[in-house]
Order: sequence, then structure tokens, then C-alpha cells
Amino acid sequence: MLHRRALIAWLVLALVLLVACAPPAAPAANTGGATDDTTASEPKPGGTLTVGLNGEIDTIDPHMSVTIVGFQVYTQIFEGLVQQTSTLDGVEPLLAESWEQPDDVTYIFHIWSAMAGAMHWTRDPNDNRPLRNKF
Repeated sequence: MLHRRALIAWLVLALVLLVACAPPAAPAANTGGATDDTTASEPKPGGTLTVGLNGEIDTIDPHMSVTIVGFQVYTQIFEGLVQQTSTLDGVEPLLAESWEQPDDVTYIFHIWSAMAGAMHWTRDPNDNRPLRNKF
């Protein structure tokens, strides 16, 4: 009985390895009529952006959210004062040009000068549209 179970286990393992090592399937034929040389049209203002998420968001409040999906949504809505560095070992300025910590419980953020009055969303000084018009 033990030899039979061992034989079945080896057969299952061999089957899994064969399936895992199989060559990838051929790509499906293009039935939509589009070709590779299709050029993209100019973007048009307005419309709807649909984004697929892998779950439900708990909230878009960044202070209350505890899910990755919530993070994916609210980071597309809100801009922070600082952001993590690409090496994840510190923070770097984002909307805050600089900051100081005069004591253990106080942080003073100096907003990027062009952001004063929420005049610029980007750091382009020639873009004077109010922040509310840039969304």
C-alpha cells in the first residue's frame, strides 16, 4: 500500500513538472480588426476613466484606510507633503519644499513656493491654472 502511494505521488509530481515546463500557448489571432500600425488619436478632454482593482476599497480617507486597494485609490486622489524615497530608507519633498522639527511633537512644513495659494499642481511655473482646474 505504501509503494502504491509513493508511485501515485511520483506520477503526480511528474505530471505537474510536465505541465509547468510545457511551451506557452500561441497568441490568439487578432479578430478585432486592429493592426499593429494603428496610430493613437489625440487625447480628448472629458470622458470616463475605468480602473480595474483586485478588491473593494475600505475608504478613500488616507488616515483610516488599511487595505492596499484603498492605498491604490487614495494615492491617485491626494498628494502628500512628502513621499518615501525609491530605496525606502527615508522621505523626500513632494508638496513640501522643506520641513523642520523644532521639538519632539512639532513639524513645520514649508510648502513649495509655487504651491502657495494652491496655484500650481505641477512644478511648472508657467502653469497658472488654479489647482481645482487641473483635475
